[in-house]
Amino acid sequence: MSTVVLDDRYEITKEQMLAGLDRQAIDSRPFFYPLSSLEAYAGQEEAFKARARNVVSYAISPRAINLPSGLSLTRSEVERVSLALRSTIGA
Repeated sequence: MSTVVLDDRYEITKEQMLAGLDRQAIDSRPFFYPLSSLEAYAGQEEAFKARARNVVSYAISPRAINLPSGLSLTRSEVERVSLALRSTIGA
C-alpha cells in the first residue's frame, strides 16, 4: 500500500482527499483510524488510555490516505494519480 500523509499546511481532511480523487476516477482508501477512536471501543477504559498514548496515530490519521498501488501500475498511471492528488489538495 502506498500512503500519503499531508503536511498540516494543506488544511484538507482525508475525506476531502478521498472525494476529490473519486471525482477524478481514482480509487483510494482512508488511512487506518486509531482503534481507540472507533465506536466499538467508545467508553472502554483501555481506549481512553490508548488515546493518551497514541499521539502520533491521532495526528496522522486525519490527513492520510492510501493510494492505488501494485506492481502492474504503469508510469503514466502513477503520474495520473500524482496529478489528481496535487489538483485535489491545491498544490
